[in-house]
Amino acid sequence: MLKKSTFWLILVFGNSVLLAQSIRYEIEPMHQTTESLLDVHAYFKGDQDGITAVSIPAVFGHQRQLQQCIRQFECLTPGVQMQRPPDSPIVLIAHQRGEELILHYQVVQDFEGNAPSFEQALRPVVQDNWFELIGATLFVIPKDWHSFDVQVQWHQIPEHWRLVNSYGVDQMTQQFSANSKRWLESVFAGGDFRVLSGTSQGQSLLLGIRSEGWPAADEDLLQTLLNIRQVQQAYWEEPEDGQPPFTVVVSPLAEVDTTTFHCLGLGLHHAFTAFATPNSALRMQALQHLFQHEMLHEWVGNRIRCGRTPGDMRSGWFSEGFTEYLAYQNMLMAGQIDPDAYLEAINKDFFENLYNSPIGSCSNQTLNEQFFVDANYRQLTYWRGFVLAFYLDNRIKEASHSMKSLRNWMLELQGYYGADPQKSLVSHPDFFQESLSELVGADMDKWLYEHVQQGKLIPETAFVLPANLTLIKASSGFPQFNLNKTVVQWEKMLLW
Repeated sequence: MLKKSTFWLILVFGNSVLLAQSIRYEIEPMHQTTESLLDVHAYFKGDQDGITAVSIPAVFGHQRQLQQCIRQFECLTPGVQMQRPPDSPIVLIAHQRGEELILHYQVVQDFEGNAPSFEQALRPVVQDNWFELIGATLFVIPKDWHSFDVQVQWHQIPEHWRLVNSYGVDQMTQQFSANSKRWLESVFAGGDFRVLSGTSQGQSLLLGIRSEGWPAADEDLLQTLLNIRQVQQAYWEEPEDGQPPFTVVVSPLAEVDTTTFHCLGLGLHHAFTAFATPNSALRMQALQHLFQHEMLHEWVGNRIRCGRTPGDMRSGWFSEGFTEYLAYQNMLMAGQIDPDAYLEAINKDFFENLYNSPIGSCSNQTLNEQFFVDANYRQLTYWRGFVLAFYLDNRIKEASHSMKSLRNWMLELQGYYGADPQKSLVSHPDFFQESLSELVGADMDKWLYEHVQQGKLIPETAFVLPANLTLIKASSGFPQFNLNKTVVQWEKMLLW
């Protein structure tokens, strides 16, 4: 039996990890009689102890058993021995010390049809006219590496195809470095995509979109994204230059019927991917909301790292619920909804749903365990986080006499967690709690434990409100709010 023990000596200067290890991928789309696939070769030096462990894609977010999309995995280096336990995503390769290894495998689509369903989204899509994969579902990597120099070479790409991914557009050879495995939180697409580009505050934005039937022309969707980007850059006080390009990939979901639509997205590193059913039921406002939410993950989830991995939802109430709250605030700021629609969403979509839910008071541990298993708990994560954000926004405003808001706290969190990618809300919770307590003017540890970890609903008497909002005594027993439009600058008070 091959056994792998690893000893690391890493020299760190500032924020840089020395001796990044190089890996090169060669990828070629292939179309056979019965299926299409991506043929992949990977070239890198094996470990000095003569045993290298490699990780095959297995789990990403709600998708499981991704290893069944990896076929004909082999090591082409002569004389090596491979060991892979049944159903394990880890392969051990015995080889000469420091020997160059050549891996070969194929990535295939494991469901029928030329587009994924809502449940199949984020699994590899490989068709004869397009492909789209998350980096974590495409690349086999050395398991114990922590610093990467990556080169991706694309071969035999049809002339009429476009390539669009987190690292560029239409580049046959791509080179980038990363000090963690987060480079796998990326999107890689190609085929009959239409590619557009624009600039917001000095930052390039790239849009790759395919299929027809969207609720607006490509140019209008690009402009919507640029407007959203500009509002969010202002919220987060982004500098006007020096930011890498931001990539958006929009692809169709398989249509079930023309009377309903589905949409979902995934925020990634300097990118997001969005899936929706491009039919007559899809409204522009639904896409605007989706775009707002997923683009905000550039900050909430990416810079303010919420968990150790994309599947770690212990802080899902924050990464999804707070993002949802900020998305609605930014939609209001961008003129994508009016104040009445904004308040209706607060009342009906969040407070009513949360306080009426039979599982509304479940523990945070249960939410984390069930997030990718049960859609009811997944929805609850958004509702709870939104209500917590609403409460804290108004608590901070009250404590500061409206001089500060939730935005000030978010900027502090970005400054702290964004400065060190190794820090997250899970690994370093103290700053999160202490900075909130300072803004509110009270120790919030007990409050966070009761309403986050235990899941207790906030009683309606605990809500403090600005002058433009009043509490309605709803007969149903849950908090509801009304706009007081007689207050001077009532509309401005809703904005951040």
